[in-house]
Amino acid sequence: MGTDPWTVYWQGDHLESCIASQSPADSKQIAAYWQDLASQLADASLVLDLASGNGAIPQLLLSVNRTLDICAVDKAEIAPLNYLSQAGELASVRFLPATDICDLPFAPNSFDAVTSQFGLEYAPLTRACQCAVKVLKKHGTIRLLMHHQDSEILRPTTAILSEIARLLAREGVMAGIESYLAERIDFNQLETIGQHYLRVASVRTRQVSGQVFAGITQIAAEVKRNPGHARTLMLNMKKKLVAEQARLLQLQDAALNAEQAHKVEETLTDLGIIIDLFKPLTIDDDEGGKILIGWQLSGIKK
Repeated sequence: MGTDPWTVYWQGDHLESCIASQSPADSKQIAAYWQDLASQLADASLVLDLASGNGAIPQLLLSVNRTLDICAVDKAEIAPLNYLSQAGELASVRFLPATDICDLPFAPNSFDAVTSQFGLEYAPLTRACQCAVKVLKKHGTIRLLMHHQDSEILRPTTAILSEIARLLAREGVMAGIESYLAERIDFNQLETIGQHYLRVASVRTRQVSGQVFAGITQIAAEVKRNPGHARTLMLNMKKKLVAEQARLLQLQDAALNAEQAHKVEETLTDLGIIIDLFKPLTIDDDEGGKILIGWQLSGIKK
């Protein structure tokens, strides 16, 4: 169970890691933040995307300017062309897995732009800022979108973590599946455990509980004809649950309050960045209100 949670996540055919809603209008507004940068960059500009995951930002940048030369790094074992079902323009991007953004393998003043969406704040902030600015050329642009402690993205994480904890509990559903495969209980007893969970669980999401219960059906179908495969299915399901739990805990820890976000701004300013944009990013909801997404920051290196 020691697999890196972000490696597990990115190998699950996800282009993005953190979204506030499934609304196309929301995604369009966030995309505009990055496409605006792409429209400002000269052809063949060198761009470094930090903590890139499966390349959501490179894909948005290339949708505006296909000539951009993009390198994307991540500490996880990323390989988008192997794991994404729709890789789009990403074949031209150089992805560097297992690369710490606080220890970048590039010469100083190498890139015309440095970007990061929900990535820089997972690292030690001062060191990450120093490394990002160091590899940025004079007059180059740094543009960030960082987690906000009060954002809509963070709002559901506590409930989902509680959901995962109940599934992984000593007497929970996952323990029931393991007991069933070990023939300590029969399928009727496993069903009873599942029904109890469904009765008492206050939060049941399709992406967590829904996946687990779909997995139970698959395991039950496999257990007689291929017990080994059934056990592999169970272990993979548990690995994904544990990884998702760890990923969400990291997300909560990474989110910045106002003081921490201003510290990033001050650090970049001290490093020679002229800040031209620093404020919360909000998007419009269907009822005329605002949904808080994160901290947006953009600046130019002196």
